[in-house]
Amino acid sequence: MKRAVAYIVTVVCCTGLVLLFVNQSHRNRSSLQGPERSVVFRLGDTRDEVLKMAGNPPSQWDSPSGILWDIYLRKTSANEYKIYVTYGEDRTESRLHPTLRVSYVTFKLDHPRPVAGVLDDLPEAQTVCPLSCVGAVGVSGLTIAPANAKAEDPVFFTLNSENALSSPVDEIRLDRESTAPFQHAKPVGIVWTHR
Repeated sequence: MKRAVAYIVTVVCCTGLVLLFVNQSHRNRSSLQGPERSVVFRLGDTRDEVLKMAGNPPSQWDSPSGILWDIYLRKTSANEYKIYVTYGEDRTESRLHPTLRVSYVTFKLDHPRPVAGVLDDLPEAQTVCPLSCVGAVGVSGLTIAPANAKAEDPVFFTLNSENALSSPVDEIRLDRESTAPFQHAKPVGIVWTHR
């Protein structure tokens, strides 16, 4: 996304003295801060689609193993998030030139909050659970998904399994289940309802 740059140059002449004032203001829109940015990260989007929608990330990381993360910031009235958009290679169209697609998105919170409060604050929750989300606690944490979720549907995960519903979380991840949701987990009912 292009940066808007405005230059204001004022020249004042007074008895042979020339004063030059330059005011440069720019706005880096890739930080996703403010209500004007309604970016929703979706699993399966290509990296080009993400860059077109969200702009260039303020930072990124490319691991030696080939995993790429774009790192964005989102500030809402309730919290501030560092968002790690992780890409995987999709080789269905070309093995030599794979397409980078969003494989999962991790939201790290500045201030830990209960799961329902975090989901209230994430537009991605409304995409994953248009009406409400149900949860199940397993050994790896809390899984949150739509009530009628099928295998490979997007779901949210938290990493703390003890008191997962009442304890504040500092990280939540949007991912896909590789098997049927809630397998080997204890159902806990509705954990969030879309308002």
